[in-house]
Amino acid sequence: MEPLLVGVLSADPAELGRQVVDILPDTFPQIEKIRAALDQPLPVQIPPGTTFALFQHADGMKGAVAIPVLTKKGKPVPAKKLLKGMKAAIVAEGKWEMKPEAEEGGFYTTRNLEKGKKEKIHFRAIKGLVIIGTDAKVVDETVSGQGKPWASERLIARAATWPMSLEGRPPLPPHAPPVVFQLGLRADGHLVEVGMDLNVAGMTSSGEALVTMIGNLAVPNFIEMQNRAKRAEVPSNVDGIKTALIAYDAMYDTYLPAEATPRPVTELNGKQVEWMAGSAFDKLGWHPDGKVRGTYWVEITEDGTNFKVYGAIDIDGDGVPAIYTATKEYNTTMETPPTVF
Repeated sequence: MEPLLVGVLSADPAELGRQVVDILPDTFPQIEKIRAALDQPLPVQIPPGTTFALFQHADGMKGAVAIPVLTKKGKPVPAKKLLKGMKAAIVAEGKWEMKPEAEEGGFYTTRNLEKGKKEKIHFRAIKGLVIIGTDAKVVDETVSGQGKPWASERLIARAATWPMSLEGRPPLPPHAPPVVFQLGLRADGHLVEVGMDLNVAGMTSSGEALVTMIGNLAVPNFIEMQNRAKRAEVPSNVDGIKTALIAYDAMYDTYLPAEATPRPVTELNGKQVEWMAGSAFDKLGWHPDGKVRGTYWVEITEDGTNFKVYGAIDIDGDGVPAIYTATKEYNTTMETPPTVF
């Protein structure tokens, strides 16, 4: 059975997800919940080398996944041990019924779908590999080695440099030339890069022709928009510190200096950190709402009649921070060029 879509993971998908989410702005819908979910340990580890596929079946779409399982020393885990571990995990859930299937010692469970329908999920194992799928034939062929490999050599080669790689064959009219597309996803610093490879096979006067389009799609405007959204934390906080200083002076007839908090400028890296308790900002009566990417400090003039609030942030981690300042007379101003993040 020819898969419509195949994927290969050559890196930890949870870590890849964290890298992608870290680029998203704080205003992204449900961003805190997404970050919290990625920080939770997965109930099942998905190691590099995992392959998954979707198949078009008469009953609808079917899916399967092949997961390599190795010992800490890098040796394949025996099939019987794999099956025993899977059974123990399913029994622990307490929500599944489990029935034996196939001579290999595999088994299946059932899950409830909408409108009272049920679907079987088939589990098999061979040495060092667990195969799980909703189509028994696909799973059996994979175990026996009789089926066609899901991932092509080209896709496996792409996965060497793209942590998440996909290959698909979209359904087309009977007389249309076959189309195969490949997509790759990777995160590099503060850039999410997408690689695309489209192959269309057709007949020409010279015979079989192959049209290939390869491109790495980066969206600098989008990335800049994300950086601007994250940088907006600083002027907002500098405004708040200025207001707190004026209120403090009205009450105590003095301004209060503060050292860089929550970390030195040299340690800025674009990542959020917890605000540090016990600083001069506590006495000032000011603190940010949640974690911060920037750092903040206050300097007082020698005669004590004025102050200067500083806020610094280095979203792109290039060692050149964006700086904002404010004084009693002047509102928050960006001291560095607008292209500095």
